[in-house]
Amino acid sequence: MRFKKHLEFEYGFKNLEIVSLVNLLFLVLLFFVVILNFVAEPGIRLSLGQVFTGESLLRGNVEISLPDNKSIIAGGRNVSDEELSEMLKFSGLHKQSVLIKTSRQTSLEKVIAIMNKCRDRGVKQVNIVTDNK
Repeated sequence: MRFKKHLEFEYGFKNLEIVSLVNLLFLVLLFFVVILNFVAEPGIRLSLGQVFTGESLLRGNVEISLPDNKSIIAGGRNVSDEELSEMLKFSGLHKQSVLIKTSRQTSLEKVIAIMNKCRDRGVKQVNIVTDNK
């Protein structure tokens, strides 16, 4: 039987393999990356009422009503696309907001077209109001 003549205790990281440590660190990093992608944002669902108040409903702002796909009512009267464009240009210059009142019968394309006109004419704030019935 052979015995070592000089016995030495090993301290520190001499026996620790660096490859295993790197693999372990990558696995931990991967775990946290995957977990953070699946975290749901906290919050609760709200059913908002039909009462709208706020800064956007002050006087001087433009109200556009869309009762159906054919007519546009602004300022209490039917307006054409050209008249609406002039009103929106004036609103954009005076930094007014636009309130679009629409019904369920109005197509989404019509509402988006008016919102695009607002953006093209320089209107910064556009609000949409619908009925929940």
